[in-house]
Amino acid sequence: VSQINNNKLGPIYLMPGVGRINALSFFPVALLNTSVFAFMNFMQPYVLEEHLGIARHIQGAVVGSVATMQELIIIAMTALMGALADKVGRRPVFSMGLILMAIAYFCFPLMTSLYQLYMVRALFAVGVAAASTVLIIYTGDYPQERSRAKWNGFMGLFQGIGVTITSALLVKMPATLTARGFDPIEAGTYTVWVGTLICLIAAVVVFIFMKPGLKQQEQNKASFKELFTDGYRAAKKDSQIRLAYFASLAARGDIVVVG
Repeated sequence: VSQINNNKLGPIYLMPGVGRINALSFFPVALLNTSVFAFMNFMQPYVLEEHLGIARHIQGAVVGSVATMQELIIIAMTALMGALADKVGRRPVFSMGLILMAIAYFCFPLMTSLYQLYMVRALFAVGVAAASTVLIIYTGDYPQERSRAKWNGFMGLFQGIGVTITSALLVKMPATLTARGFDPIEAGTYTVWVGTLICLIAAVVVFIFMKPGLKQQEQNKASFKELFTDGYRAAKKDSQIRLAYFASLAARGDIVVVG
């Protein structure tokens, strides 16, 4: 009990076995993770127009179909990624997701057709499903219950900083590079490749500094069927978990509609 009570990072009480370095590494990872989620959407109109030559009046239809496809993939993969994180570990699944996103970012400015756009965004969606799922899992692994609200508050702060940096700085890079003599395609390519670098940096931080929580050890020998069944039974028995599921559904829909 004393170990649980005394394990702290500032005002946040940590679970036993979770070090301060583990906890501190979570927040920059949340920042980087959110920035690369947003960066792809911010850069997509530029890539569609400059790299693929798609007229603005049909970009809305393309973006809508791509977003629908991506969300369907994320919905289909999220539960699987959660079960996989319980089965093989948090870090491998998180790092895999970031590496898949890095590959998608590298390929994104090299596309020459809409078919390739759908392929790249599908790969990106799988990476998002893996990384975003494990990021949320860590919010259950690292803080004690009494500090979970503080933990989520700090996570939201860092995620907001990540989106702000992306919208205020990274999105302006193509114009800056063009002003320095690069052609629009080169400027877009080098800007998007910054996303590749961010994903790789985040993957290294995850693999070196983060660790699984104690709860994983209780389930890592279960089959995938048992893991899925546990999630269903938990929602069936606990009204708060059911509410969380429906709230997540509403929140995800809002994110997709707003941007």
